[in-house]
Amino acid sequence: MTTATETLSPAALTEREHMAAARRFIAAIVAGDQLIRLLGEPHALAEAERLWDQFLERYGAVTSGPYARHGPDALRIALSGI
Repeated sequence: MTTATETLSPAALTEREHMAAARRFIAAIVAGDQLIRLLGEPHALAEAERLWDQFLERYGAVTSGPYARHGPDALRIALSGI
């Protein structure tokens, strides 16, 4: 199981690496949820997709606008609400 600390450890990540780190983070959340494991694979996939959509929305908001954040800060902020 991947933890948030492991996925966010590199200091300078590219946007592609941010997306990969977020996917690993979300997979770890879903894998660690006992209720989702009991409900089965369709529910796990739906929850992973819901969290991914939530991450994309937050990441887009964090990386644009007058107070935009970039790099590891953007990734941490976008993942913090998941």
